[in-house]
Amino acid sequence: LTLKEPAKAAGEPYVFESKGQLAVAGVTNDITMPVNVTVLEENKVKFSGTTDLKMTDFNIQPPAPLGMFIKTEHDVKITIEWVAAERK
Repeated sequence: LTLKEPAKAAGEPYVFESKGQLAVAGVTNDITMPVNVTVLEENKVKFSGTTDLKMTDFNIQPPAPLGMFIKTEHDVKITIEWVAAERK
């Protein structure tokens, strides 16, 4: 994680850029994703982030269109949300 923006006030998130590898369907790619880190009450920390990927980047063929009215795309949005707390 690389800090991009400190929290503006208590309860507001710190903004980081994360770099790592993501494995999907046996294919591993390097990705970057903005991650917000928010300090919560009771010694908890919340990590959240969203990034856009393409199915074809992981050798997954997008599904075929379903009829005239349902359109499919090969874009996928990945979202994470994780709350960490001190174990008591």
